[in-house]
Amino acid sequence: MGATGEHQELDKIAGNMGCSSCSGLEYSRLALHNQTQGEQVRGGSSSTECLLLQILSDFKALKLSQEEANRKTEAQLSLMNNNMQQLSTCVKEVEQRVSDLEDGGSHMDASIARYQAELANLQIRVDDAENRSCRSNLRFTGKPEGRESG
Repeated sequence: MGATGEHQELDKIAGNMGCSSCSGLEYSRLALHNQTQGEQVRGGSSSTECLLLQILSDFKALKLSQEEANRKTEAQLSLMNNNMQQLSTCVKEVEQRVSDLEDGGSHMDASIARYQAELANLQIRVDDAENRSCRSNLRFTGKPEGRESG
């Protein structure tokens, strides 16, 4: 039986006992007020039962309301937990990619430095070859000079 059906059933029982449709807290206040003045609460034990039924009904309604709020909160926490796990996985993947890129970058830096040194060495050799080719006083040794024909 749902919360509304149970509450309606308790209201029906309270109505059969002569209780009005006020809330359990209002009944509690009325009972305390009447007891302090020495009056009897609506005909004795049946009105006390009515008051207790109404209070019980209100507490059950509050309990059901609290349970529903707890279920909603648990569902939201579960969803947030799933989202946090997904974000954690994504962050780990991004960290791995960044680490891989940094490692690749350091290897590239070493390669660039090696290629720059090789380029400087080749430039020196090219300059030397150009300088040697521009010399006008070439001397050939080990070959006898022959006559020019012509």
